[in-house]
Amino acid sequence: MHITPAMTNELERVIHALPGDDLVALARTEPDFLSGGFRASNVSALRTRVQQLATGAQPLNEPLRRLLQRHSLNSGCVRLLSVVVLTELRAALAALFGESRVLLAMLLDDRAEVQELATRWTQQEIAGRVLEPAAAAAQAREMFGSLLTALGASGGTDAPPVLTREAWQTARENLEQQLREARAEMRRLKGVEDRLARTRDQLAACERDKIATEARAVAAETLARQTARERDTARTELERELNHREERLTAALDTRLAEESAGWLTAAHAVAREAAAPAAGAEDALLARAAEALAHQVAVDRHSGNRAAVAARLERLDGQLAQARDALANALQPAPELAAVERELDAEATRVRQLLQREIAPPPLETALAARFAAAAPEQLVALRNLVTQLVALGALENGAVARLTAVLQRRQDVARATTPPPGAAMQADDDTPRGLLCQALAGRRAGVLLVDGHNVLFGLQGRYLPPAGAAVPSAAARTRLIEDIVQLTGGRPTCRAWIVFDGPARTENTAAANVRVTYSGGTGEHRADLVLLDNVRFFRSVGNTAVVLASNDNALCAEARRLGAHVISALDLGSLLG
Repeated sequence: MHITPAMTNELERVIHALPGDDLVALARTEPDFLSGGFRASNVSALRTRVQQLATGAQPLNEPLRRLLQRHSLNSGCVRLLSVVVLTELRAALAALFGESRVLLAMLLDDRAEVQELATRWTQQEIAGRVLEPAAAAAQAREMFGSLLTALGASGGTDAPPVLTREAWQTARENLEQQLREARAEMRRLKGVEDRLARTRDQLAACERDKIATEARAVAAETLARQTARERDTARTELERELNHREERLTAALDTRLAEESAGWLTAAHAVAREAAAPAAGAEDALLARAAEALAHQVAVDRHSGNRAAVAARLERLDGQLAQARDALANALQPAPELAAVERELDAEATRVRQLLQREIAPPPLETALAARFAAAAPEQLVALRNLVTQLVALGALENGAVARLTAVLQRRQDVARATTPPPGAAMQADDDTPRGLLCQALAGRRAGVLLVDGHNVLFGLQGRYLPPAGAAVPSAAARTRLIEDIVQLTGGRPTCRAWIVFDGPARTENTAAANVRVTYSGGTGEHRADLVLLDNVRFFRSVGNTAVVLASNDNALCAEARRLGAHVISALDLGSLLG
């Protein structure tokens, strides 16, 4: 039997209305109920089995179909109507009883043509408009008017409706459904009341938890703010160190070089003082004792005596070689055998010198030039460089000699530059004022670092860097001139390093000279350069015994720098050294 989804509820209602005794009797006689373990006493299981058989693909057996007929609309209505009447009253019957109830009753009918008609109707909708119940009742009265008259019933439209078994059954089912819904609603409301009581208890507990949680939240917020401040401070310090580690490494290297240069120049000054002191008689006695000790060593040690004998032979070879070279240099007609002897003497002297592990003395020309270069005045260095170039062109100097002489000239130039105080730097050896310490660093007497508060110095020396009318912000030209002045002051002085710091929107670093660095601080707000300067003070005070001198007129910055161990000079003191 073809059951549509809309007819399922009607079928369930019909099966639910089947009497239990009829189901038990049917189950005891029909083969469909004898297999599968069904018990005749289990009416609920029998109804489920009837539902399966009615909705299955197999045709219904006659006993089950007749049982369903008796309790459906078929028994009281459909089986009494012909196919023609059913076709004419399809819409009216659907409006009065429901289309699914009518179709189910037709499918349960004994007549094959009625079943086929119901099958077709399940696949097509009712043609025309849907009737109202009153109109459907009027149409039915009109068709059965003669029958109703014969039965003594009025055919008017205002006649009271006749209470049929199907109507009563429908009303009963509606009331039962309402009762079930009311009971379900009561159970639901009872559950809601219980949940409401539990919810009140939970709400009271939540209120208590809320008060405790708020207290913990206040404490946690206080701790979080404190932790956030500490974290931000640590992050700022870490970022600053990470961003500046490259310049820190460069600065540490520069400072170490400055200290080494200062130490070398200090030793040179000490040698100069020793050479200027009058010789003491103790030195002559010391030299005499040294000669006696050497003679005694030769007498008591065979190896020392052998080296002394070989050294004497080397002196005789060098004497003969010098005479041969002098004769060749002054001969008008040099003899071939003398030139051959000169080469043999040179080879033998070289062999003996290597045996004694003595270095070969440089040529006299190189020795004389090196001595002259070392004693030259600064203004003579350019002419001496030209002399080396001319000697190379003549072939008088080999490559090794040229490199050694060039190094001597460069060293002499660096020494002259490093040991010459800058203009206006009247210096005293015991002057420990900030300006005196800076002058000592400039003169090569000690290592020092000059930190310059760039914009503050520009405003402090307005007559030098700013136009007569003044300017709210120093121009790029003013900053460039200050950088050039610092390069002129400290350039070529390895014992003094300079670091100029300007306020700037972006962090930048560049090198103006070998020992002069320029930094733009980056960041926002005022006094951005101050933080960089103070970081540099901390750094340089931690890497060595270097004098740190800050040039600035900012009282707050100068006070903090002094606290960190720096020396402070004003912009005017710095200006007096610029010349």
